[in-house]
Amino acid sequence: MKKVIGMFSGVLIDPARLKTNEVHIDDIVHNLSMQTRFNGSTFKPYYGAQHAVALSYLVDQNDYAMCLTALMFNAHTAYLGDIVTPLKKTLKNYRELESVVSMRIGEALNYNPTYKYKEIFDLKNALTRYEIEVLTNFDKKACEHLPSLKNNPVPLYWSWQECKTIFYNRYIELKELTKKEK
Repeated sequence: MKKVIGMFSGVLIDPARLKTNEVHIDDIVHNLSMQTRFNGSTFKPYYGAQHAVALSYLVDQNDYAMCLTALMFNAHTAYLGDIVTPLKKTLKNYRELESVVSMRIGEALNYNPTYKYKEIFDLKNALTRYEIEVLTNFDKKACEHLPSLKNNPVPLYWSWQECKTIFYNRYIELKELTKKEK
């Protein structure tokens, strides 16, 4: 029996064998707008789409490809779910699966998910530290190893509907700007 999950668009996928033609921006937008960060352990719901939008504004705003890659940095969670980091570390080959799914998304939506990866990854970690410090009751020692941000980028707590609209609009804006760059 084939292992499949249903997506918001109605498409059935095998997340471990995602095909480029199964990737739809509407699924990414919807799912990231519904998935909470930190397994829901924040004072109020804080969604993956809001995190993605914030990250897209932390990178060089004159590098539209970098902004788009930052916005889509966690797009794989639309297909794999948002698995908390400590659990990811115990799952054999999970990081490889994340990478494969990210590449499929990039192919389908015409961007390079590895573009300036290290810079974006470092900023994502700094944003995560800020989110932990501001949005949770977690022991702050748990994030001391992460870099700090220079400023406060996150308007707190958008609704999932706001996340969906703002993420989608940012995506369309960056797709248009990256087309003009080429």
